[in-house]
Amino acid sequence: MTGIAVVGIVFGSIIALFAIFQEGREKKMKLEAALRMQEMEHGYPPGTYSRSFSSRSAYKAYKREEKILKKSGYTPEEYYAKKEEEIERANLEAGIKDLESRIKNIDEIMKERKK
Repeated sequence: MTGIAVVGIVFGSIIALFAIFQEGREKKMKLEAALRMQEMEHGYPPGTYSRSFSSRSAYKAYKREEKILKKSGYTPEEYYAKKEEEIERANLEAGIKDLESRIKNIDEIMKERKK
């Protein structure tokens, strides 16, 4: 009977420690998210001041982007504006190609109906 009580006390303390650990972890994540939101609101890329990365690959990606910024000679705002323009242009080109293929399909359907 005492063995069960000891096991219950040990597992109870483990569960309590785990809950405390999770609570601290949750607070840390909320703090990091708030800091990143402030960075983005002020126009800085996320992680500029927080420097807290969730994984090693995220940190490496940030460093690659930082090197690209230095080589390009643009400020972060100019660089991201240019990237957005490039993405928008690529999306427009893809949309135009899609419309052209749809028009060709409609033309083929109309030719078949005339026959």
